Amino acid sequence: MGALSHDLLPGAGDINAQFLPGTNIHKTLALFKRLYKNGTYTFGTLTAAYNGWAPGSKEYNDWMTDLQPYTEGPSPTGADKIVQCISGALKHLKNGAEDPLQVKLQWGSPTGPKDVTSSFDPKTNIYTINISGYPVPK
Repeated sequence: MGALSHDLLPGAGDINAQFLPGTNIHKTLALFKRLYKNGTYTFGTLTAAYNGWAPGSKEYNDWMTDLQPYTEGPSPTGADKIVQCISGALKHLKNGAEDPLQVKLQWGSPTGPKDVTSSFDPKTNIYTINISGYPVPK
């Protein structure tokens, strides 16, 4: 599978925008709280909710179908690693108060070995998720 191709689906910039400080990340946090159950949430549903796509809508179904490569393979999958990092960033507390941290997703080559790694920069308070071997949202 090449790049995610549905015209109305979010691209990499759109996905990263939902984690920008201010209004965007607080909207994402509110949605996360609704979706987060039993220590996790279903990969892809946070961006779907952010974009206002209800389960069963064409956009939701197209989005979730395009994300299937991220959920395939041995555990933890790429999706599991992304969810874990995003959950940690959104659940961050400062002095006992909610203080969600920015997440930046970066895609490398969509071919080659599948890999998802994350890092945290304490100077900028940004989590970076590096993704390779998976389709790149366009």
